[in-house]
Amino acid sequence: MKQIFQQIICSCALWLLWGWQAQAVLAQGEEKAKEMHPNGVVKAEGRKVDGKKQGYWFYYYPSAKVMAFEKYKDDILDGVAKYYDQNGILERREIWANGAKQDSAYTYYPDGSMKKLGIYKNDLYEGLWLHYFADGKLQQKAYYRGGQLDGTFEVNNPDGTSLQKGAYKNGKEDGYWYFYNEKGALLNEGAFVEGKKTGDWFKYSKSGKKKKMKV
Repeated sequence: MKQIFQQIICSCALWLLWGWQAQAVLAQGEEKAKEMHPNGVVKAEGRKVDGKKQGYWFYYYPSAKVMAFEKYKDDILDGVAKYYDQNGILERREIWANGAKQDSAYTYYPDGSMKKLGIYKNDLYEGLWLHYFADGKLQQKAYYRGGQLDGTFEVNNPDGTSLQKGAYKNGKEDGYWYFYNEKGALLNEGAFVEGKKTGDWFKYSKSGKKKKMKV
């Protein structure tokens, strides 16, 4: 009985030793890594496995304030990333997948209000993108496909009145467009085909009188 008990203890010890050795092997290529600014302040820090960045990495300004944090997989950006100004205020939030920006992205004003938002697909603008003035009013509304403007396009004055209205197709103006002054009064209008003016174009006087213009 005593011999059996000793064999069990010995077996357990061997299993524990094997498990510890296995963990040691897995950890052999892992290290904590740092990069330094010339003034001695940490510039970047994170974890490396076999010389490649893994997991979250933190980046700092020479003042030691956080500049960014990014997530890596085998030295490639993969995950949520945030970027800060020198006062520690969040400027941008992005999502990365296999080294390319994907999905929703946000840019902020210093007070935290939204400056720009939209979607990336394989590092390119895709779908609806919105730009805002600092007071929250809409500045620009645009649609993209494969990084090119494609769809309705609107630009507004700071007071919310229109500045431009039209559409793009494959990155070029297409269809009927309207152009306004800084007070929102219509200046001229006309059509585009593949980025070139076509057909009749009209301009408006200060009194609002419509007149045909040369193209």
